[in-house]
Formats: sequence, structure tokens, C-alpha cells
Amino acid sequence: MSKTAAYDLRPMGIMPAGAAIQPGQVALANEDVFADTFFSQPLTDYAVGWGDQQRWIRDLLDFIAPPVRTTRRFEYRVANNAKAFAAAENDKDIRALYGEFALVEAIGTIQNGRTLSKGLTTIIDKDDEQENPQLVNQKVAWLMEMLLRAEVIRAAALLNASATNTAVTWGGQNGTNPDMDLNGMVLAGGNASGMDPNRVLIGGQAWQIRLNALASVNTAGGFQGYGMTPEQLADWLGIDRVEVSRLRYQGASGKSPLVPANTVLAFNASQGATPEDPSNIKRFWSPEFGGDEWAVWVQDKSSHLKWITVSHKSNIILTSSLGVQKLTVTNGLA
Repeated sequence: MSKTAAYDLRPMGIMPAGAAIQPGQVALANEDVFADTFFSQPLTDYAVGWGDQQRWIRDLLDFIAPPVRTTRRFEYRVANNAKAFAAAENDKDIRALYGEFALVEAIGTIQNGRTLSKGLTTIIDKDDEQENPQLVNQKVAWLMEMLLRAEVIRAAALLNASATNTAVTWGGQNGTNPDMDLNGMVLAGGNASGMDPNRVLIGGQAWQIRLNALASVNTAGGFQGYGMTPEQLADWLGIDRVEVSRLRYQGASGKSPLVPANTVLAFNASQGATPEDPSNIKRFWSPEFGGDEWAVWVQDKSSHLKWITVSHKSNIILTSSLGVQKLTVTNGLA
């Protein structure tokens, strides 16, 4: 699969590889044109440090698709069978005297994967760099933000496409109780897979509709729900974390949400995940040139122009669709 086919970045105003580049535009990087001489260790160190400090996008990405470090080519298990959560019933785990233990086999097929080379390049004018010594650092940070946003969009799209959807209306005469709907989707996910979802991702619009619906109910339960933080809601649901995403990106038609604004997604994901565990989604990544997750390349193109490239290698994979649930929320008070 080509780099442009792996994910369409044109809505973000990014030119595909090989297209004519105009000053001020960004293009997909072609890793084949870079030699070791263009790798910048100081800027790579800056990029890695920037990623550690500016956690607002990376935290969302890690929440949706936890990172799994791997080699460039790797194997992973697809757990799309509820038997992955089977138990040894009727004392099948007890060995008879002089007998053998019961034989069980791993559930789920082994798939081969490969991390994809991803990156963005921008052009700077050396005259601008002379006037602003921090220009290159600023461009590196800018490119990293775009790359991280693209990863979040990919991850959310995978979950959104695989989820079992339920349409709900919150607020108004015919509206349902938002938090009971959230509790129901967690239970439905557990019944489908054998393991309750441990994470709930709520789009910014859905969260606001929830608040408005609860505020309109003149009951103690409504007031209690309205006052819950995402952390308190997670405790009430009995899951690890609830994340509300209001982040946006600039697309061709204006600002768009990184995750669908009027949806709620319930899924299973784990920090410290492995290629074998039965969680729903993972972000496999392999080290770049230099050994870090990110690499920065600097190439003089002419006497006055310089190319700056930020690259990384990753592949976001839905390793199980079992139990992924979605609520599509309509505002009953509108």
C-alpha cells in the first residue's frame, strides 16, 4: 500500500507525495530520498522532548490506541472469537491421577503486520530562519502535531467503523437517561465479548448534550449526574477511564472534530498491551533511524531553501471487534 493510500490527508491541506509543491505547502515525505547525512540528532531529540511535554494530543492517541513497540515486521493475534475469554468449566482443569492435563489451544488467528513509514515535509526560507532562530524547532513541532492528529483520526475511525451502533436521544420528553445508556453500552460490550469495555470515549457534542439533558431533569439523580467529572463518571460505570474529546483540526471544509462529535465509543484497550492480548485496538510502532520513535531530517535544497521532515513508523490495527459499542446521540432539547 502506498503512503498516500494508507490515509488520505488531503482534507488537512497536505499535498500527496510527488505533487508539485508550492511555498508554504506541506508534502508527504518520500523516505527514499533521504541519506544518513540528512538525519538531525539534535532536532530529533527536540522532537522526542516536545512529544513528552505536549501531551494533549498524544494522551488522546494513547487512550484510543495504546502503543506497542515492535520490530518493523511483526506478528499479532486477532481475537474475534468470544472463546478467547473462556473458562475451564466443570472441573476440566483438574488432572486425574496418572492422567494428563486437559489440552486447550490459543484462540484467534495469527496475522502478519508491518509498521508503515509516515512523515511530513515542509520548506523554510533561510532568510526567515536567520531572522527567527527558533523557526526550525517551531516547524518540527507543527509537523508533529499534524502527524499525531492524523493518527488520532485513524484510530477513532477504526473503532467507529467496527462498533455496534445504538441511536439514542438525550433530553426532552422522549429522551432516555444518558448515564443509564452509558451503563447499558458497557454491559452490552461485556456480554458480546466476555470482558467489559474499560474505556469510554465521548465526543464533545455528545458530552454537552448529556449535560444539558441531565440539567433539565429536576431530580436528585439528574443533579448528581450533571455534577460528575469524567473521572467520577468512570468510577460510577466501573471502568478505568472516560475521556471527553473536544479537539479539532482544520480540514478543507473548515474545522472538524478529531473524533465524531455526537458519538460515544466503548472499547477495551490496555497500557502495556502486547501483540497477544485480546484488547480491541493497538498502535504498533517501530524505532526510526537513530532509535527513537520520531526522526527529524534536514536537507538543503538550494542556496536559500531548506526541507524539514519529521517521520515515524506505526500501524494502528483493530485486533478485535468484539464488544466495541457506539451510541449515536441526538439532542432531544433542540
